[in-house]
Formats: sequence, C-alpha cells, structure tokens
Amino acid sequence: MPRYSDDGQLCEIGLETRHYTPSTIYLDSDLSRVEVGQIADELAPANERGPRTMGDMDLIVEVGCGITTTSAYENVSIQIYSAVSAASKKPETVADDVAATIKWTNRKCQ
Repeated sequence: MPRYSDDGQLCEIGLETRHYTPSTIYLDSDLSRVEVGQIADELAPANERGPRTMGDMDLIVEVGCGITTTSAYENVSIQIYSAVSAASKKPETVADDVAATIKWTNRKCQ
C-alpha cells in the first residue's frame, strides 16, 4: 500500500501479510520482522535513513492489546504494529506482528 509525494517519490508504505490467494484465505496475522527488515533495507537503505534519532533504542508503546515499536532515523521511521491477546498477557508477553509502515520524514505525501 504505497503512497507518493507530489514529485512521485515513495513517502509511505504499509506492509502486511497476504491474506488471500485464489485457492486459500489465510487468517493468521504473523508478519516476519526479518522480512520487514529486508524490505526496509531495500526501500530505505541504511545510508539513506540517516542516523538513529533515539540512539540505539526503539520506542515501544503498548495500548490495550496493541504494541507499536518505532525505529526512528533522521529521514525514515519504521513502525511495527503487534497484537497481544488477553490470554498471552504475562511478564514474558509474546506478540504477533501484524503490520508495519515505513515513512519518509522529509517527503510530504499527496
């Protein structure tokens, strides 16, 4: 789900697993962080992202049954959205990554 700036540059893209093929509907919501990293490396290579704006740390925000993990750079922000079921709320919470966005901070979307 890409969005573009007025000059045609990619300014934001949403990522999620494919849920439909002509023969199957997939109800799982797992999105691989490895795949997100590979896509981010392809669309926004490390040398184009700029330095991290929060040092080596990610910002992790938990609200209700959702967790958002943000990796912020000078030129790009990568967010991974995760779902936590009520049954799995334990000190060692395991969340299912369901979607991600890559946003270019210096490009204004149409």
